[in-house]
Formats: sequence, structure tokens, C-alpha cells
Amino acid sequence: MNAQMAYLIGMVLGNGEIQRTNRETTITIDIPYKNLKDDSGLEVSVYVGSSLVDIRGIIEPLIGRELIVTEDRHSTKLSFTKNNEDYAIREIMRFVGSGVHHRNMTMSDELFLISNDEKLELLRGIADVTGHIRRSNNAFGQPGAHRVYIEIPGNWSMVISIANMLKDLDIPVQTINFGHPNFRDGKLKKYNEGKVDYWKKEHQLKIFANEFIPVGFNIKHKQR
Repeated sequence: MNAQMAYLIGMVLGNGEIQRTNRETTITIDIPYKNLKDDSGLEVSVYVGSSLVDIRGIIEPLIGRELIVTEDRHSTKLSFTKNNEDYAIREIMRFVGSGVHHRNMTMSDELFLISNDEKLELLRGIADVTGHIRRSNNAFGQPGAHRVYIEIPGNWSMVISIANMLKDLDIPVQTINFGHPNFRDGKLKKYNEGKVDYWKKEHQLKIFANEFIPVGFNIKHKQR
């Protein structure tokens, strides 16, 4: 384990997909755009594109090849393919519990034994692909109450693992909002309006921005 591997594993756990054949493994990481423009009106895709210089500098030396980058209107995808027996591939598969999609991956217990600096890198990898910080994330409408949202679709186990790793680093979670009808529409307001699937949303971990500074982002507009 090193900082670069920890960051890559975080990106895979947060929003990765793994496709395997008898010989090769392809790993794809999706960096979604929550909105097409940030709060200042600038294109999010431009920020992500400029951030790729730093991200490539972290990942490409580790995997020994260039990342394949594809873009569409709503996300930027990074991918690479290597032999199944490659050391990096075998380690990644071990650390993600042999899951093949971020919805069914699990954070290996070994990841809780890595150094604090490596844990910060792992969480930064997760944050870059799942984290969002916007004006609308302000709590209670109070100055200085801005929050980072870590949004995890479907994977209940991952929510708890991320919360526990933040706890290891003394970074408090303000609240967890599970994608469950009792949390998202407990009084059936939306249900009675005919929106029966309104509650089917991602899980959210909410952390005050000042507390999240030790983790931070490599995606420039989020860090700014």
C-alpha cells in the first residue's frame, strides 16, 4: 500500500466498475457532474478536465500505462486494462472484496490498518467521484454551515465503512441520510402526491466543510 494505491482504491470503491475476462481486467471509474455548471456559472466539465493532469500523475505511474479518458454530457470516465495476474489488479480485487461494481464492493478490513495519510488519500479518492459541495448543501441556512455530501447509491455497507474510516481520523459526520422511505419520505408527503418512488435515492453522508479540509478534493471546483 502507498498513497497512490490508496487514492486509486478509493476511486474504485466510490464509483468504479470492474469487467473481467479469462485473461484481462478492465477497470472504469466514473466522475459524475452533479450539475453541468458550478455555483459561479462555470462549466464543471472544464474543471474536471483540468483536474485530470493531477489525477493522471497519481494513477498512471502506478498502473504503468495511460488512462483512457472518455467524456459525455454528464460525466468523465477513466479506464485501463491489465492482465488478471498483474500485481495492481490482484491487490485492487482483494481490497474491494472481489466486487465488480461500486454497489456490491466492500471495503476490506485491511484498509483500516493502513496509515492515516493513506486513509486520507483513500477518502479523497472516494470524495472525488462521490462527493459534492454546493451552496444548497448549507445546513440550517447559517453562515459557515456548508457541508460536503458523500453520495453512495445502493451500497449500505460502504456508508458504514466510510463513516468508520472518518471516525478513525477524528473527522465527524454531521448526519447520515439513508436511501430508505422512513428517512426520505417518512410522512408520505411525496407518496401522496403520486411520487411513489421519491424515496429511492442514494445514501448521503454529510460532513461540515471545515471538518473535511484534511481530506479535501483533487477535483478543482470542489476543492475551491
